Amino acid sequence: MTPGAHGVKIYENIPSATLAGGEASVLANFSKNFQFITAAKYTRGLDFEGTPLPLIPPLTITTSLRYSVKNFNAQFENESASRQQNINAAFGEDETAGYSIFNLRSGYKINWDRKQLFVNAGVENLFDKKYHNHLDWGNIPRPGRNINVTIELVF
Repeated sequence: MTPGAHGVKIYENIPSATLAGGEASVLANFSKNFQFITAAKYTRGLDFEGTPLPLIPPLTITTSLRYSVKNFNAQFENESASRQQNINAAFGEDETAGYSIFNLRSGYKINWDRKQLFVNAGVENLFDKKYHNHLDWGNIPRPGRNINVTIELVF
């Protein structure tokens, strides 16, 4: 059990359900070095009685502006989710507020012999916003601002 959890959940099949949704994305090259990327995802789910299915995320849109030159790249990203009102209260869900966070990422590739070394760094939740995703059970907040660095050697 995690903090804030309300008992043990039991999952069982239901006679039927309807799921509908879609994803769309756009990638636009403004120049040799700049790309604009956006992607939207939406799903709606109802059980055989017309009640919303649990654990269905709201509309989510991720938009990025990427700069690349030679072996270096940098990306400024926004992730936004709308409010989720289509909930299953009997399952223990509650409405969740929408949110919008910003991330900053960069990377550098080093060619070495016949190997490649990738060094990547990023700052997620750049402005340290307190939020939680609809799928975070118990409304436990996501991490605040966090920094990550990865090093990858491909040989």
